[in-house]
Amino acid sequence: MNVVERLFHYTRPDQVFFGEKDRQQLAIIAHVAREHLWPERIVPCPTLREPDGLAMSSRNQRLGPQDREQAPVLFKALQAMAESSAHTVGRALEAGHQVLQAAPAVRLDHLGIADPRTFRPMRAQDKIMEGAIALIAAQIGPVRLIDNITLRPR
Repeated sequence: MNVVERLFHYTRPDQVFFGEKDRQQLAIIAHVAREHLWPERIVPCPTLREPDGLAMSSRNQRLGPQDREQAPVLFKALQAMAESSAHTVGRALEAGHQVLQAAPAVRLDHLGIADPRTFRPMRAQDKIMEGAIALIAAQIGPVRLIDNITLRPR
């Protein structure tokens, strides 16, 4: 956080733009900016995606051709969770896991749904709240990829 604060101090921007791809980092910076009354306005920016849905990242360049072919399954799992988001967290997680079973090359580190304000994991029996965040982290080949989407229950 010191690096960000120093950068803002020396550059004095009116607005700063942070991608939603790393939602936790964005939340921490926004929280610190509010707590410390930073004058900069923190502007969240949507995750940019490849045509097949994979979140854009410099890490994608490290994926071999077969791994790159498998990588969009992370977004597909998140989409399946979003489609199940009218139900409980448990049902949405089941939908995500079901999609991931079709991609044995993916080594899942984390699949969860978090409260959008606290980032605390929601429990399986919880009804999904507006704005909840579906998060995934997985190893594909030598690369650890992360992604997330905001859930909007119907």
